Amino acid sequence: MGNVPAQSKLGSLYWGGRGVNKDDNQAYFWTVLARASGDDASKALAPFIATRLTPAQRAAIEQQAEQWLERHESAPKSVANR
Repeated sequence: MGNVPAQSKLGSLYWGGRGVNKDDNQAYFWTVLARASGDDASKALAPFIATRLTPAQRAAIEQQAEQWLERHESAPKSVANR
């Protein structure tokens, strides 16, 4: 299992551009991963980030997150609308 607090923090850092270049795609990716593991902060942040992305961008990032989870998690989780 990934480090959920670290995933959540990365999403927040990329969203705010603190210590890294602001990157909505990276922010959404890491937030979606943390959200899939039940992180409450990421559940709240993901919809705000999603508004900055096109539907195609969101779908591609969610697919990348699903693939990441398949490679790194022992129990399958879905990233969609968690």
